[in-house]
Amino acid sequence: MVNSVEKIISEVFEMDEKDLTDDHSPDSIEQWDSMNHLKLITAIEDEYNIKFAMKEVQSMLSVIAIKEIIHKHTEQT
Repeated sequence: MVNSVEKIISEVFEMDEKDLTDDHSPDSIEQWDSMNHLKLITAIEDEYNIKFAMKEVQSMLSVIAIKEIIHKHTEQT
């Protein structure tokens, strides 16, 4: 079963899933640094069996942006 995006994000950033909103970004999550961003991307790619382009990785700067990009990938399969 595929974990929710929120579950993956909350695990990578060590925060409570119920506190996570679509508006969260590196500006509002202290742990969202470049290293954890890469961990997040890898976790999502592994969980959903998808591969992001570098342009997508660079634009994944909010929870809603991440969800939208994942949706584009999973819609195609």
